[in-house]
Amino acid sequence: MLWKLIMKSNVKTFLMVLPMLFLVGCMNDYTGYTYTEAEARQKQDIEYGIVKNLEMVTIKKDKSLEKNKSVKTGAIAGSVLGALIPGKRIAGAVLGGVAGAVTGKVIQESMKTSKAMNLFIQLSDSGENISIIQQNDRRRPIQVGSCVAILRNNETNASRVILAAHHHCYQENN
Repeated sequence: MLWKLIMKSNVKTFLMVLPMLFLVGCMNDYTGYTYTEAEARQKQDIEYGIVKNLEMVTIKKDKSLEKNKSVKTGAIAGSVLGALIPGKRIAGAVLGGVAGAVTGKVIQESMKTSKAMNLFIQLSDSGENISIIQQNDRRRPIQVGSCVAILRNNETNASRVILAAHHHCYQENN
């Protein structure tokens, strides 16, 4: 079915959508709800607190991406797809290669940084103030005043913040 889509007049549409699908697949996820295989099934200590403030920050990758890998991949993919244009195979391959390389460069640059939030949290038990940086999950947004659970892995010294039930942070007066 995909081959029929490419071979019909929808080649332009396919060429425009393909880079967007690639970009979405390459995005990093630093929310409190995403775990690596190594993090799964590990003991974590839990503390509760209230978000007192937050500010937008940028996470910059520590490791540089393999030099020009996305540019090369984009150029190759663009050339192959451009060559599928009936009657204009050579011109399509050249233009597709250039467009693919440009798209690859944009994707590579976007993968170097990601937007995140610095969460300033007052712990419920000790009153201590801490700060943790992570991406905010759009489906479960953390806001000022949110009751949160801070999950800490003592072996890796990594922490994450997720929303918690209201009663963990506020004492009910009966």
